[in-house]
Parts: sequence; structure tokens; C-alpha cells
Amino acid sequence: MDMNLQKVSLVVLILFVLSCGSSEVEEHLSKAGDFRSQGEWQKEIEQYELALGSDKTNAEIWYLKAIALGEIGSEEDVLLSLNNAIKYDGNHVGARYERARIRWQSGLAIEVIEDLNVVLDFNSSNSEAFHLRGRAYGSIGEHSLAIQDLGFAINLNSSNKEYYLTRATAKIKTDQIISARDDLSKAIELDPSCAIAYYNRAGVYALLEEVDLSLNDYSVALDKDPENKIYLRDRGVASRLAGKLDNAINDLTEVIDAGLGDGITYFERGNSYYEKNEIGLAILDYDQAIMLAPDIADYYLNRGHAWNDLGQYDRSFDDYDVSLTLNPQLDEAYGGKGIALAFMGLYDQAVQEFDQAIRISPGYTSYYMDRGQIFVRMQLYEKAYADFGEAIRTFPQYVPAYLNRAIVASVLGFDDQSESDLIVAEELGASKVSLNDVRKRIGDIKMSKVASVDEEIQFY
Repeated sequence: MDMNLQKVSLVVLILFVLSCGSSEVEEHLSKAGDFRSQGEWQKEIEQYELALGSDKTNAEIWYLKAIALGEIGSEEDVLLSLNNAIKYDGNHVGARYERARIRWQSGLAIEVIEDLNVVLDFNSSNSEAFHLRGRAYGSIGEHSLAIQDLGFAINLNSSNKEYYLTRATAKIKTDQIISARDDLSKAIELDPSCAIAYYNRAGVYALLEEVDLSLNDYSVALDKDPENKIYLRDRGVASRLAGKLDNAINDLTEVIDAGLGDGITYFERGNSYYEKNEIGLAILDYDQAIMLAPDIADYYLNRGHAWNDLGQYDRSFDDYDVSLTLNPQLDEAYGGKGIALAFMGLYDQAVQEFDQAIRISPGYTSYYMDRGQIFVRMQLYEKAYADFGEAIRTFPQYVPAYLNRAIVASVLGFDDQSESDLIVAEELGASKVSLNDVRKRIGDIKMSKVASVDEEIQFY
């Protein structure tokens, strides 16, 4: 079994043999070296076992046996020999390093770090040890320590693309997005054929909302690894975010047709159909996503939105309730329930749902807008005025909030505020049609030409 253990040169082995005190041990080790040069691993191991019969506490022999076992033995046998080497010499750098590599494959991150601490205490120029310890730190959420170790690795060997790839991942975890992009660009510079570097950089560009650059990198990654359906799926997601819905559906459908459609793939294709207003197709894909992954709250949430759009509020309520069971802090589910209740004319209950949504996400503009519009329907104009004010506070460039507040301010007799809101809306780019419509509504209110304002305020 090839464990990829570090090879020991015959020169090093001969030097070790000459340093041994026992002629019998020397003879066995000399033969082991000969067998190693011939690739006779089992015979080499037998010579180490004979040598250990005479010198059981010799850590170096246990280590050399582990190296040979790495060629044909089991991982368990390799670890046993490495453990014995470390038992008799706790500071054996080679044994510690090789054990760390095996432990990493078993997911034993803490133990990996412990072994590599010893290695690096004795040899601070081992870039691979810093890299591996950095990966181990990252796997337990110690991303700052990971970045530090990978920096040491890069200082020792700046031409290894893997170091930049790993550090970029840690930087993403610590929201150092620009720096992560730079590391991935360096990895690409070192190896322009590296598909994973383009793929990861595409994800970084998506986080930076550089949609075109993201799509380009996904396409390059696919050119270099055309069979990778994960790349294809994520390009589909990026296409949806870019508003290229047909491209998104094509990519995601190809993944599904290849028999690799998971919950995310169906969910994202459902989102693409939803944004095309093909609600029935969206619901079918949400159904599939939920069947494949029934514990994802967002799948129920978006299907609930789709049922809302179809006016099937009983079904939307069921989906929103399931999503809240899975994630009680999912503010959008409360908002969705609030919208459904408002359309049903159950305004008091709708307000309670929006209260919950705002409690969880107090900076989300739409919740204040929706609740404000419901207060208008309830003729609670002071509360509506306050909510439109909160919408403006959270999003000062949001024109509809100024238009709606202008109307409500007029109802309340705040004429100066009403005019001020209209001026700001115009400065922010409100259309002449919208401004004229609002001014007409305000005029009608002042002339008492309408019985109630609730019929006159649109959901801008």
C-alpha cells in the first residue's frame, strides 16, 4: 500500500549504518539498504525486524521500518511503527511528520497540530509542515492561525500554488475577500492550467458581485475540466445572479440530465424559473429539492413564496411554518406570512408577522415598507408614517419610501414634509409619471375627493 511516505535515500541509510554500535544491527541495516535499492520491500522490512530484535528501542529503525511499510503495508502497521519510533524518541522529526500526514487523512486535526508543533520546533524551514499545520488549523476554524502558517510556508517556498490556494480559502473564511482573490490569481500565475484556482476565484468574484468576471472564471475552469458538474452547476447559479436565466437553466438542466442533480441544483433551477415567472416549473423543482434534502429551510421558504404568488395561501403557510421549524430565525418566512395575511385582509395578523421579521432583521427596508402599507390599509397613518421613515433610514436612496411617506404626510397635515419628500424623490430619480400621480393623489386628498386614503396609495 503506497502511503506516499517520505523516501529515505541510501546515502542517509548508509550513514546511519556506520553510526550503529552493533555489528549485527549494522549487517541487518546494510542488507535492508540493498533490498530497498532493489525495491524488495518485504525483505527490507524483515531486516529491520531482525535489527529490532537486537535493538528494540532504536527509534530510527522503527522509523525506517515505517517508511518501508508505507510501500506495501497497511496504514495501521505504518502507524504502529511510527508510534514506536516516537515512543523511544519523542522528538523524532521524521516520525512526527509522517504520523501527522497519516493523521490528517483520518481527520485528526488536533493530533496533526501536536505532531507538527514538534517538527517545526526542530525544523522551522519545513514549508510542507507549515502548510499541513495551516490546513489543520483551518479545519478546526482557526483561520487566522492558518493564514499565519501559510504565510510562513509561502516565505519559504513562494512557487507552490497549493500554499496560495489553501491560504485563499482561509482568507475567505475571515472575510479577506480581496486578498483571497490575489492569492488565487497568484496560484493561476504559477499554474495557468489549474482549474480549481479559476473555480475558487470565480466564487470570490461572485462574493465581490463581479458577475461577469465570475462567469468568465467558471467558464475557464470548465474548459480545463469539462466533466466537472460542480463547476457547471455553480456557473448556472452565477448566471442566475447575473440575470441570464436561460443560461442558468441550460447549465443546471445539463447537470440534472447527467444524473447529478442534488437539492441545490433543483433549488437553483427552481429559482431561475421563479425569476422568469414560470411559477409552476419553479414549484416542481422546489418539490424535487425538498425530496432530496428535506431539512433545508430555504427550500420550503422559496416554495412558500411561489404558492403566495399563485394565491394558494394555505400551502404557503404550511411551507413557511416548516421553514421556521427548521430555522426559527428565518425572517423572510415571517415576511412571507405577513404578505399572505395582508392579501387575505387579515391585517392585524399580518402586522404581527412583520413585527417578528423586523425583530430578527431590523435593518431590512422591505419589512418597514410592507408593514407601513398595511398600516395605511388599517388607516393607522401615524404608524405608516413612522414605518416609511424607518424605510428611508435603512435605505436613504429608496424612492418608493419617499413617495409613500409624502402621501401619508399629507393625510396627517405635514405639508412641508410631504413636499420635501417629493423633492428628494425627484432628486433621486423618481419618474415624472410617479411624481405627477402622487401629486394628484395628494390634491385629491386635500380636496376631500376620496373617502379614504387606503384606496389611493399604491405599493410603490
